[in-house]
Amino acid sequence: MSMLSPRLLNQQPNKAVEDKYSEHILYRFLTFVCDPIMSEAEEYAIYPGELFYNCVYCLDSLKGTTKDEAKEKCSTMYDEVARYFNDNGLDKNEPEVKHAICLVVFSLEYCLALTEPPTFTVPMGVLAMRLEEMDGEYSKTLRRRFAKASKVVGEQPLKEVIRAYMQTPDLLSNEIGEVIDAADEDEKKILLLKMQSGFPLLTEQCYREKKEGVVTEEFRAVCKGTAGALWQAIRTNEALGYVKAMHLPTAAIYREFTKYFGKLPYTERNFRNARNKG
Repeated sequence: MSMLSPRLLNQQPNKAVEDKYSEHILYRFLTFVCDPIMSEAEEYAIYPGELFYNCVYCLDSLKGTTKDEAKEKCSTMYDEVARYFNDNGLDKNEPEVKHAICLVVFSLEYCLALTEPPTFTVPMGVLAMRLEEMDGEYSKTLRRRFAKASKVVGEQPLKEVIRAYMQTPDLLSNEIGEVIDAADEDEKKILLLKMQSGFPLLTEQCYREKKEGVVTEEFRAVCKGTAGALWQAIRTNEALGYVKAMHLPTAAIYREFTKYFGKLPYTERNFRNARNKG
């Protein structure tokens, strides 16, 4: 199977994954890992739904492999994950993006450690060595956080689920991908409706009112109702004309989005670069 999804997940697909898999023990486990990381992040942090999807995807890529094949796949896993983030407009060398890459790779290593040996013993060592090479201190931090999260959900139940899953031919990542695709389609429909409703002009009028000290519920609703769809449009290279037509300062848009959504999983520079693309 090919490596990883071709796009990062934004709010709506992540919510769809959460709604579908919130009771899955691996999802709950990774949520306990992600939550403190998201609260500490200054510019970027991976969502639990995205970590769950990519962790399962990496696990699925190793199903049915020989020891040598698994070792070969794991030897390039860090680079594949880094390329995934890089291709989606995030600088793989920025500290918090680098941490997200390490988080995905470490989640794979941790899950492999729960499977029956000896099939993945050598691949696990390959992953551990690469993580140590890229950021040894952060790897130690992740090891402590994963150990703490496993105590919350129960290491034995988690081990039983992972071991049983790796012995089946099922590819859960395909099912998760369908959930993501459906959420993406819903978001595109919302975006189209917003475009047809004259959203850019409405937003400019609301922004002028905001600058003049008049905070309207309409302005709040416009920001809140379209942030996810707008960012998806920018990141997927769709509706760039629509985005450019807003004629609002990037910093102002980003500031309002963070005001109503809290910390976002992308930086203002990411936003500006994507908006200016093309």
